Amino acid sequence: MVSHDGNTNLDPFFSAITNCTSLEELELAGMGLGGILPSSVGGLGINFTNLLLQENQIFGSIPPNIGNLSKLVVLNLTSNLLNGTISANISQLSHLEQLFLSHNLFTGAIPAALGQMTHLGLLDLSHNSFSGDIPSSIGNLVSLNYLFLNNNLLSGSIPPTLGYCIQLYKLDLSYNRLTGSIPPQLSGLSEIRIFINLSHNQLEGLIPIELSKLEDVQEMDLSSNNLSGSIFPRYRVHLCGTVSFRPACPHKKLPFQSHIFLILFSLVIFISTSLSILCCVIAIRRIQALISAHRTARARKPTQPELVHSFPRVTYRDLSSRWDNIAVKVLQLQSGNSTKSFTRECQVLRRIRHRNLIRIITACSLPDFKAIVLPYMANGSLESCLYQHSKTGLRSGSSDLSLIQRVNICSDIAEGMAYLHHHSPVKVIHCDLKPSNVLLNDDMTALVSDFGIARLLIAGGGNSALENMGNSTANMLFGSIGYIAPEMVTRKTPTDDMFVGGLNLHRWVKNHYHGRVEKVVDFSLMRASRDQSAEVRKMWDVAIGELIELGILCTQESPSTRPTMLDAADDLDRLKRYLCGDTTATFASTLGISSPTLDDG
Repeated sequence: MVSHDGNTNLDPFFSAITNCTSLEELELAGMGLGGILPSSVGGLGINFTNLLLQENQIFGSIPPNIGNLSKLVVLNLTSNLLNGTISANISQLSHLEQLFLSHNLFTGAIPAALGQMTHLGLLDLSHNSFSGDIPSSIGNLVSLNYLFLNNNLLSGSIPPTLGYCIQLYKLDLSYNRLTGSIPPQLSGLSEIRIFINLSHNQLEGLIPIELSKLEDVQEMDLSSNNLSGSIFPRYRVHLCGTVSFRPACPHKKLPFQSHIFLILFSLVIFISTSLSILCCVIAIRRIQALISAHRTARARKPTQPELVHSFPRVTYRDLSSRWDNIAVKVLQLQSGNSTKSFTRECQVLRRIRHRNLIRIITACSLPDFKAIVLPYMANGSLESCLYQHSKTGLRSGSSDLSLIQRVNICSDIAEGMAYLHHHSPVKVIHCDLKPSNVLLNDDMTALVSDFGIARLLIAGGGNSALENMGNSTANMLFGSIGYIAPEMVTRKTPTDDMFVGGLNLHRWVKNHYHGRVEKVVDFSLMRASRDQSAEVRKMWDVAIGELIELGILCTQESPSTRPTMLDAADDLDRLKRYLCGDTTATFASTLGISSPTLDDG
């Protein structure tokens, strides 16, 4: 299921097993599978009953032709990266008994067609971003035992037709935006044995006295709403405590051994609780200090212009406060959609792991304040190393980075970008790669950071996908804008005529490459080369020449003729080994340009 370039591709596998007419169950849970759920899944055969793909990294939407699996009984896609809306075609699964879609990125309304799946006994759509009303057609699911719609963005009132689901054992509608009153028709749920949870909504009005008929329910949570009135009499009988109008709780005299056990148990609980509270207090104080420092910094700079007015979703502001080798980056939000983009970015980047990509430790999210906690990079950004500031505050243009350090940094960046383009479960294009977004740790290893406007390639890949980027804005995460290749947002390429006489950076470097390379190379490198031996200087000539050739290759007019990030990373790795003494590790120039000779005057 993994192609030659490292991309996960599920289509060949599902296409191959469509001929297995006797196949009834397929379980690939927790196998780290990525890629799109292909349409070939709809041809798994007339006898297929169980499809279990939970706890993977499958993305995209559910293919509409999954309704062809007419005998499917269990569909479990829990804990993936699936997004988009749920098609009404899913109602064609007329024999489905269990539908697990929780912990994904689904949006849109819950389709009313789900009410046609009369065999459904379990429906779990929790922990997504579903919005709109709860469809009243769910009341048609008379066989439903478990209904979980919690942790979504559902609004409107609770449909009275839910009272027709008389076989319900568990009902959880908590952590939504439901309004109105609790319908008394819920008293028809006489089979509820475990719990009914309507907490953390915006429900109001009186608690219906009819709910007192639910005699067998073990737990009913109506907290964090705007409900009023009194508790039904039959439940008040079971309340006890030290309040003056309530009787004391009855108790039995326990034997001595039980007292010892209770004392020890209570002591353990007390110590654990105390430590937990202490940790929470420390964390809260740090967050408060962070917020205070951010607001103070903002107050001290009232005239500082906001960043990136053309992309107002998220703007970034650096904060230097740090504790215990961590750094905090504070984001200043500009629009209502920023919260969802911020959350989605954190969810996706938390799944990406590579030694040359910055790791998100955690995130802080408040209504007017959002921050990302990152590992502290002792050597700052590549920009600060390349362009050191003079005492006047202006960039001096000189750098203390040696050639070997520069090649190592380039190799690290290429390795990280190659992982994002080719090996990551969700393919990512950074869109904002610049020196200030490359951080250097203690040993000068480079880590790519700031994925604020990274683009996720949900479908397709390769150069064809790159050529179509200018026309697509789907699945993007917006943030600050630095350098973006022109074809990302326009139909222009890096080699279009942008300056007088058709000159651009690509042609300028190529014109000066042979014979006048001193106009291209950093002066500090030429100055450092004078102190090297003839043998080392020759190696530097070769290395700098091949770096320039690679840069020219990567900025060719047609994207299809440019090397991939895998090729660039491989070339830079061989160049790094060449500078360390492996003279066989260089790559041959595809441009036919001979290596230049450094000339400082």
